[in-house]
Formats: sequence, structure tokens, C-alpha cells
Amino acid sequence: MEKLNKELLISEIRELGYSISSIEELKKIDNKNKDVIPIILRHLSQITDLNHKEFLVRCLGVKGFNTASNPLINEFKNSSNNTYKWAIGNSLSLILDKSSLNDLLEMQQIRNTVRQGK
Repeated sequence: MEKLNKELLISEIRELGYSISSIEELKKIDNKNKDVIPIILRHLSQITDLNHKEFLVRCLGVKGFNTASNPLINEFKNSSNNTYKWAIGNSLSLILDKSSLNDLLEMQQIRNTVRQGK
């Protein structure tokens, strides 16, 4: 299981000019911090530890982080873990990317089918 290299992530965020001392501070980013999206997405794609993936997915749940929508949708489609999928869906609902509406509706339909046991 590939875990998140927290020190490397913090270092890369600092290279952008942010003064962060812990990974937890990524939870405080807002829509003015869009330059962190590619770094978080790259780390997300390189790890397999679901707890760490979920943490990064939640950090991306910021209104206006539209460039994270498609990678998150792909994460959703490629995962079989319902808890992780819920976190992805929650982040996508916060991002509010209208261009992803069709994908979001498809995800909702899949969720409803799973709930009904079909």
C-alpha cells in the first residue's frame, strides 16, 4: 500500500509560496489557492492508501476547484470502496462544477442502484 509522502507534499506546497507547517493546514485552503490543485492531484494519483487518498480528496472539496472535477470523477469510477466514493461525491458537491453535471447525475444513478440492491 503506497502511503502519502506528507513531507514531500508540504515541501511542494511551500515552493508555491505557502507557509504551512503541517498537512492538516491543507484543509483550510480556499478557492484562491487553485495553484495547489495539480500538486494534490499528482499525489492522489501516486498513492493507494485509502485513508490518505480520502484526506486529499477532502482537501479538494472547495467551491471553484473545477479542474479537480474530472480526476475526482475518475477516482469515483475506479473505486469499489463506498466510503471513499462518498468522500469523492461530497467533494464534488462542494466544487459545484456545472460542466460535470452529466457525470454527477450518472454517479447518483449508480449510487441509487447500489442502494436498492440491483
